[in-house]
Amino acid sequence: MINKNSINDRIVVLNDDITKVEDTLKSLERQRIEAVGLLNALKGAKQQCQSFLKEINNDEPDASDSGDVDK
Repeated sequence: MINKNSINDRIVVLNDDITKVEDTLKSLERQRIEAVGLLNALKGAKQQCQSFLKEINNDEPDASDSGDVDK
């Protein structure tokens, strides 16, 4: 049978569950922020590597760079 005490007990259980879910959401949000930061760092590292490759490729003379002056 439903009575005031059983409803109050249920409210206590629900409050505990709400707190647990809120804590889980906070933890997941922290993990998301950390993951976004890591993703940005990885993309920055990739961009830097691509920049290094471009510099290396530009240092090597191309066959078309033999000169534009007529002899």
